[in-house]
Amino acid sequence: MTSRSCGLRHRQRGVSSIEYGLLAVLIALIAIVGIGALGSANGAGWDAWVAEVIEVIAGP
Repeated sequence: MTSRSCGLRHRQRGVSSIEYGLLAVLIALIAIVGIGALGSANGAGWDAWVAEVIEVIAGP
């Protein structure tokens, strides 16, 4: 009975590490998508600001 419970405990450790690995991958993917979306929005804002500055510098 003891050897059987040790084997079960070892398998559960393996499952836990796989779950933690999958969770880390999921968090990384969410971070990459979020940073990409914010970067695009931020870039568009800077482009609009630069266009306004160039318009003011160029004058009427």
